[in-house]
Amino acid sequence: MAEEVRNEVNLEVRKVKALEKIALNIEAIAMFLENLETEDWSERIQWYLDMFKKAYLDPKLENNA
Repeated sequence: MAEEVRNEVNLEVRKVKALEKIALNIEAIAMFLENLETEDWSERIQWYLDMFKKAYLDPKLENNA
């Protein structure tokens, strides 16, 4: 009986440690994403969207007309 309680306590301790590690990793990812320079991406994203439109949407529009 005492061993079962000890095993449950050890399991709970392991769960808490695992959750703390997960929380630290999520915080690190959040900090990384906050520090990204997304302002520089605007022109590049517009270029890719235009290329996608020309390759896939414009031919469909021409066929429907």
